[in-house]
Amino acid sequence: MKKMAGNKKNVKKIMICFLVAMLLEMVLFNMRTWQSMFYQEKVLGADQVRLDGFTADANGGVYATEGIGVIYLSGLDKLLENAVVHNVYLDWEMPDAVDVPDAVSGICTITPLVRDEGHDRYTQFADHIFRQEIAASHYLWIQGSGKVRTVVLQTECSEAGGLLIRRIVVNAHKPLEISFGRLLVLFVLGLCILVVRDASWKSGGTEKKAGTELAVAVTVGAAIILPAVILIGVNGYLKVDRHFLPYQLLAEALADGQSYLKIEPSETLKAMDNPYDYTARVDLGLEDNVDYLWDTAYYNGHYYTYFGIVPCLLFYLPTYLLTGNHITDSAVVISCAIAFYFGIWFLVRVWSRRYHKAIPYVLQMVAVVTIFMGSNMVTCLGNPDAHDVPRLCGMVFLAWGLYFWISSLGADKTGETKRPVLHRVAIGSLCMALAVGCRPNLALYSFLAIVIFWNDRKKADGEDVKTVRNRYLALILPYIPIALGLMYYNYIRFGSVTDFGFAYNLTVQDCSRTVISLDKFVLGIYDYLLKLPQMDYCFPFLVSGSFAELNYLGHATVYITYCFGGLLVCNLVTWCVPALCGRNKGEISGLWQGRILGGIVLVQLLITALTGGISYNYMADFAFPLILVGWEGAWIWWERLQEEGQRILKGFLLLGLVWSFCFHICFYFLGTLDRGNTELYYRLFYAFHFF
Repeated sequence: MKKMAGNKKNVKKIMICFLVAMLLEMVLFNMRTWQSMFYQEKVLGADQVRLDGFTADANGGVYATEGIGVIYLSGLDKLLENAVVHNVYLDWEMPDAVDVPDAVSGICTITPLVRDEGHDRYTQFADHIFRQEIAASHYLWIQGSGKVRTVVLQTECSEAGGLLIRRIVVNAHKPLEISFGRLLVLFVLGLCILVVRDASWKSGGTEKKAGTELAVAVTVGAAIILPAVILIGVNGYLKVDRHFLPYQLLAEALADGQSYLKIEPSETLKAMDNPYDYTARVDLGLEDNVDYLWDTAYYNGHYYTYFGIVPCLLFYLPTYLLTGNHITDSAVVISCAIAFYFGIWFLVRVWSRRYHKAIPYVLQMVAVVTIFMGSNMVTCLGNPDAHDVPRLCGMVFLAWGLYFWISSLGADKTGETKRPVLHRVAIGSLCMALAVGCRPNLALYSFLAIVIFWNDRKKADGEDVKTVRNRYLALILPYIPIALGLMYYNYIRFGSVTDFGFAYNLTVQDCSRTVISLDKFVLGIYDYLLKLPQMDYCFPFLVSGSFAELNYLGHATVYITYCFGGLLVCNLVTWCVPALCGRNKGEISGLWQGRILGGIVLVQLLITALTGGISYNYMADFAFPLILVGWEGAWIWWERLQEEGQRILKGFLLLGLVWSFCFHICFYFLGTLDRGNTELYYRLFYAFHFF
């Protein structure tokens, strides 16, 4: 009976969620429909409309053959009784519109200028995007100051195609328009709020069965990653043949048994005294990706890929050998996103069970989502690129490596300390070594093994010499073949076992002359940790700055790409890091892991800023570990606080979840979607800009 009553109660809550979502869709998102019901609708006649740049059309309309024209709507103060203009309905068509997969296409940009009682001169409003398939784009909403006299519409079509004008209506009645996609999103959000609200937040909350936990993880992961997969699939820009295909070219070279790429450098490049000088290449008239391969290592008359070789061996080379075709960078990025998400989930579960058994499952899932969203993975999902592949693969191996290392310590539900499971130790070491094969600087995180296994070595009783030896052999041996392979690969390319080829990169700066200065570290601290995001009221709400600069304060050469926001600002859980400064009450604790990991993150940030420069994508090297450190601090505080304190911390962590999700989800739309699927991009635009 109790089970039936509980099921009825859950069904009732779900129905309420749906009704609330429907109410929001009908009332809030269709507010213009109810508002326009009381407007005085007027169809403009020929005497109220003057056209420049338009000719008569055989179908009874007027046609702008060059896609550029000006429309004057005059005498509105005489046409309307109260002379208040609320909207202008554009019954237009773009018969020549063509979708181009690598450009913003199929739209007409309208720049409105209004002259009213409050402004004797014309006031320019924000540009309005018109696309004939999107009903909301046919309505131009205007709020003038007093009586509106004249409205001027300056039009320009994206492909300079034709613009067919049927009629223009002032103060039109907007029909009710239900967006089922938006309704579904509202319903799902309501269910998420319901689940979080009803979940047990008590310390040591009800344990879920393994199958239930995995089902929850899969559902949450699908809700986060599946939209990105869909957007990537419909983004035509990503299907256009790109010039930058380093791993595909490397796969072809390795298949032929050589380490250098099969493309032969030009004689002009070979004859240069310093081919790494970008200005010198420009002066010689060398064009990137035409006369030389951009962002590729050039050494002794050959091109090389300086990216880590491991992603090529895992994805690109097997695909090429088996099928004769190349796997796309998008497919690799999606695969990494899925593997990384589940790596985080398993890592959070084993970390909390071993070191923080009182942490409720719902708090662990909040941690998984915030770590995934804040770790730069969503940035890459918005615009998959070959540059992202080695970083993302490194993140995947780092997450799984830490999971296997910690799970090897017997992290079961009882928290009983066992001897390390040697095959898990070995797999963890293999993952950490492979991470170095993706991004060499990730080798720093391997030092976590010292603190992870040192504490548990002291805790175990009765260990003999053989047990200790086997543990360290399992820990060290997997590194040896990977290290030897990487050293051999470096030696046959650049004549040095430690040279990965970054200094020979053909890009905007001479990487062989990188300047090391502390002011670059100051700049890195600000951009990577403290920079406030620049927001906009228009979809997709984030503003991207300039691509690259080469000077900072006139005396230090720095490679800079725009950073959207600092990690401490956009991931509020990182504010919990100070909890790690407390006293360690036990030998076996995640506290020391968090402290050492935090120190490694600081060193990683220092190395990145001093050598690589400032780039939002470079944050992938330390964003995930830093947020993990933040969650270690949050869990420590959670266990120390009483019920009232936990309630406050819960609110703070949920606020951090909402802010992190809303901030990072914008990256799905900030990349190339407007060029790869303009129609979908502006459907999303008007779904947000319903007002």
